[in-house]
Amino acid sequence: MQIIGKKHISGRRKGRADMFKMYLQREGEPGVGITLPASMEDIKIALTYLLWGKNEPVEKAIAYIYALGIPYLKECLYQVPFSEKVLRELNFLSDRTALMTTQQLERFGAAVFMSQPNTLENMVNLACSTEHYQLYPDLMTEYELGLYIIMGECDELRVNQEGAYEYEEVGHRCIQKYGGYFIQEGYLVATDEPAEIFYDGRQLPDPEYDITSPLILSVTKNRKEHDIYLPAPEVNMKFWKERLGIDNLDEFRDFEVKDSMDGLKERLPCGSSLGELNRLAGKLKTERISDRRRKIYLAAFEAELPVSVEEAVYIVERIEEYQLAETAEEAPDGAVKTSFGYLWNEIDPICRQRDMESIQLFSPLKGDFLA
Repeated sequence: MQIIGKKHISGRRKGRADMFKMYLQREGEPGVGITLPASMEDIKIALTYLLWGKNEPVEKAIAYIYALGIPYLKECLYQVPFSEKVLRELNFLSDRTALMTTQQLERFGAAVFMSQPNTLENMVNLACSTEHYQLYPDLMTEYELGLYIIMGECDELRVNQEGAYEYEEVGHRCIQKYGGYFIQEGYLVATDEPAEIFYDGRQLPDPEYDITSPLILSVTKNRKEHDIYLPAPEVNMKFWKERLGIDNLDEFRDFEVKDSMDGLKERLPCGSSLGELNRLAGKLKTERISDRRRKIYLAAFEAELPVSVEEAVYIVERIEEYQLAETAEEAPDGAVKTSFGYLWNEIDPICRQRDMESIQLFSPLKGDFLA
């Protein structure tokens, strides 16, 4: 067990081990190091090593924050008064960074250096919005950056070249104007667009939101595509409402659906709005979806043919009622054939499919009706 200060307590480890640590201490007294993520129970155990009384408030402690792989964190956010909220935020950062690749972690570290977040709230948002930073690959020096600009290969980086006779000087002027930082992949610089907001000090986002989101929407703003991961917290929806200049999320439909649950977007109700899809995604994400459960969801949407998001949400809420069999012999009478097998509802018979029996789909490519 690694020792920091007097004692070290290991919390629940996940992903990259020992990424985030904090050192709890009261002024003038020995402290204790804790590996994150950790629970309040871990904190109470740690404090027993310091002979703190059981009823003494943990808010008397100061948390000193350490993060391996993020060397500049100490420069902008080193110590904070400890609280349960601080622990939740540090746990989020620990979980979030544990999911990052080595390259993503380096970008995050560079973003910390450039933006200098001075609160945990800002740090949480930064950990979720590294897409706000543009990478120019393979530009490793001021010389290479200046050459790149002079050759006219970049429209975003505009530098006054008057009186600059060396590539290094142009690159240096670029860094003076835009900031930016050289990392192993190249030159990283903040874009001129506002950084996305995920957290306002109340509801933390899911650390894996961009991995587990069942729906991803692509919107275009100023000729650039942006991904919105659903379900999104209220503060993130407010950000996009202002960013896109819309009055009502339930009326905004100018986007492309990218589903991370294969087959979902083809079975969504036509004309669904951003607000409606966010509510549906929230229902879909209430549980970890196995491959079999995914097939049942998609089969239910295919069989029931929901014409509105409200109907789709109703199906999700009743998903335990549905059963799926691979063959007709395994299914009861009344089961509906779908792309995933034969589906039936144990409580209410599936009836919408019957309304479609007289409808045939026409393929303009084949010039004929589909079977």
